[in-house]
Amino acid sequence: PEKEIFFFHKDHLGSSTQITDMGQHVIHHIEYMPTGEQFLEQRDYWHTPYRFNGKELDEETGLYYYGARYYTPELGIWLSVDPLSDKYPSMSAFMYCAGNPVVLVDPDGREIYITGDAAGEAFGQLQNKTKLKLTIDNKGKVEAKGIAWTKKDRMIKKASKDKDVRVNIEANNSESFEGWDGKEREYENNIGGAYGGSVVSDDGKIDSYQYVNPSRLGTMDKDVGDEKTGGYMLHEVAEGYYSGILGMKTKGDKIVGGSNYDEAHRRANKISGGGYLHIEERGKFPAFFFKNNIPLNYHTGITNDRKVGDKYKRTKE
Repeated sequence: PEKEIFFFHKDHLGSSTQITDMGQHVIHHIEYMPTGEQFLEQRDYWHTPYRFNGKELDEETGLYYYGARYYTPELGIWLSVDPLSDKYPSMSAFMYCAGNPVVLVDPDGREIYITGDAAGEAFGQLQNKTKLKLTIDNKGKVEAKGIAWTKKDRMIKKASKDKDVRVNIEANNSESFEGWDGKEREYENNIGGAYGGSVVSDDGKIDSYQYVNPSRLGTMDKDVGDEKTGGYMLHEVAEGYYSGILGMKTKGDKIVGGSNYDEAHRRANKISGGGYLHIEERGKFPAFFFKNNIPLNYHTGITNDRKVGDKYKRTKE
């Protein structure tokens, strides 16, 4: 007998709303409350278990399985603690979409997000370093279109479409940033970027975090002789993406300078190239690379050796 084929029609959340067969007949129609509870269902001879957010509904318990936690749509809560609960101490660790699913949605992966007061500046710097056509929406989601001819273009396109990793770039032209643990930190010396690590999120995907000060990054680009800003922003995006890739193997890495940092940074250097090299790490933060036996700050190219002057220009590879 010929196998039957069904077509899923989804809404903006990835929820199955209509299922049709080969004859274009609607055989399953579902509508949802904002929390995912079903308030209307019509079905014929077949129905799908994949419903709200495209997740599988356990019909015996009425729970959805998201890979990391179970979710109850009637109450709009998770049945275990949010792994990011320390970052939001004023919010319930079991709350879905911060208790406001009408306004907020949980992202579905395959995305780069640039948010914060300086998101526009950060986005512009990233666009400077790619031939791809980038767009950013009002939620900060970045999409990339075009043919990826270079390794940096391929990285950006992979990061924007990877089904397992979300890269979150928080951009603010301030002297400090709020880390994954909710603590306020200052950018070290003249550095304009910080590694935030990665975490396993509710849906089983990896969220990686980078914190950037675009104004500082732009100054750093000029200090090393770049005609256009964006080299260091590209480095931060690449570092965030590789942090997420490595986080899939280690179930997240939330430690600044932690087990995944060195490798994520090394891979990002291959994308950004030039003087973004890092050889020695002092304490929790990367400190210097060496050129002609002169210790240079790996981000800025500034040396602490007064004998050779205040700055040492990097040369591109």
